[in-house]
Amino acid sequence: MVNAPARIAVIGAGWRASYALRVAHARPDLVQITCVYARSAESAERVRAQWGVPVRTDLTEALGTGDPEAAFVCVPREAVAGLAIQIRDAGTPMLLETPPAADRDALFRIYGELRGHQVQVSEQYQFQPQHAARLAIAHSGLLGKVGSASVSVAHDYHAVSMLRLLLSVGFEDVTIEARTERDNVRSVRTRDSWRDEPVLIEQEVLSGRLSWSERTGHYAFGSEQYVSPLRTRHMWVRGTDGEIVDDVVSHYVAPGQVARTILDRDETGRDGDLEGAHLRHIRLGPDLLAENRFAPARLSDDEIALGECLLRTVEHVRGGSAFYPLADACEDAYLALLLHEAARTGSSVRAQPRPWQSETSVAQRSGNCPSSRMR
Repeated sequence: MVNAPARIAVIGAGWRASYALRVAHARPDLVQITCVYARSAESAERVRAQWGVPVRTDLTEALGTGDPEAAFVCVPREAVAGLAIQIRDAGTPMLLETPPAADRDALFRIYGELRGHQVQVSEQYQFQPQHAARLAIAHSGLLGKVGSASVSVAHDYHAVSMLRLLLSVGFEDVTIEARTERDNVRSVRTRDSWRDEPVLIEQEVLSGRLSWSERTGHYAFGSEQYVSPLRTRHMWVRGTDGEIVDDVVSHYVAPGQVARTILDRDETGRDGDLEGAHLRHIRLGPDLLAENRFAPARLSDDEIALGECLLRTVEHVRGGSAFYPLADACEDAYLALLLHEAARTGSSVRAQPRPWQSETSVAQRSGNCPSSRMR
């Protein structure tokens, strides 16, 4: 837990940077933006006018403004490596946007360049409260030994990270099979708004299976699932003593007894509740699974998750545990590349040796999810 606001320099002025700026604006007692680095004078002026924070178009000046504890690098992936090396040379810890590089060779290079430096990656899906609750259950023992999971909630490396975390799989040997199919669906909204005139589109859906020695992960996702109410997101997790299907948890209790419980999302502002409009926490019966430490700010689940990445980066800098190191980000990005390769070639592919395999993955550590007090 941070005792003073986490001081973050934001490197980038685009859509993802706005998440960090909204979080800091909503909870300045938790997150403070020391400066924003923008690559153009126009972007700098836009950010300065909208958010009232210091903005520089020189990276060295941005890192030298406000004594940041870490830099959040949220720029297009082709620009990440060059900026990350400059930040490393300045001695500033960093939080990189996902993915850290675009292809296998680039992943190997950036890992070699930044190994040994304080680098975390903003893989936020594990901290979206609903997913954090599911992770807490999967790690609690309630389901017995978890052997398989199916994730249809996000694309590529995001989904692979959730699979490995749910299954507690590290940097192990894995074989991957995948295929694509076409799905016709009416697009009724974009990322930012509802369409005035919905259009019929053909989206590509990638499906795959990742087979580790004792566990299996199933992947399926089409791009419309991010925004479409007609193509929703789903997840199931199966253990020897129970399963999670979306928000329903079933588990063995005693001979002749099985419990089925729904995740309880406690949100304020409903009916006559005058506390505001925010998420408080998620429970399974009496057990607290995930708490929102950004309450009472009115933030989306994804903003809460990005805020967790910011806080946990600085907590790591201050002596806490790593939450998603570069090695894990490289592994998940690499396996996502293999999913596409398997679909493209029509053949199963096997992961080759990777330079980060000597490290210990955070997926092998229990209790990596946000505050959980399952009994």
